Amino acid sequence: MRGISNLHSGECYIGEYLRESKDFYDNTEQSNMTVQNIDLAWLAGIIDGEGCFCIFTNNRGNGSINPSISANLTITNSNCLLLNRCREILDALEIKYIYQDPKNGHQRGRRVMRVKIQNYSSLQRLIELTLPYFVGKAEQAKLVLEFANLAGQKGKLLYDARTEMMNKNKMLNQHGHLIA
Repeated sequence: MRGISNLHSGECYIGEYLRESKDFYDNTEQSNMTVQNIDLAWLAGIIDGEGCFCIFTNNRGNGSINPSISANLTITNSNCLLLNRCREILDALEIKYIYQDPKNGHQRGRRVMRVKIQNYSSLQRLIELTLPYFVGKAEQAKLVLEFANLAGQKGKLLYDARTEMMNKNKMLNQHGHLIA
């Protein structure tokens, strides 16, 4: 892992260049960038505004009665520069993600792209690094982190507990935090 480094070390930092965007991106080729706290805070702000922590049901194709319950984080936006910066940071942190440029992903006439993190170890790592910087989605981040921690351990997160966490996440995503 590349660590957070000193500004004056002469290393290559996030934002020096942007890669050419592709329809689908697999980040097996890692960046040589060094991530700093300011990059983590920036990414947390983008996730607060443009991201969605989801715990959802996923119907299995094998005819099972009980659907699988999974979690992910998506960042959706129409600005390629913003998403490319997110990808640069994720690459430098060695976070696994999928970059989608859906053909039907249009909102109000704008083409939208999506970065999706669904690997539990990547979710855990990203949330642990950005958690101190979340404002609006701190509770969702904590819940998805707990889900990913437990779901990664066989037999530790039973279906009823997954369902309860999913319902709590839906409530948080729907209502946010009310100002008193």
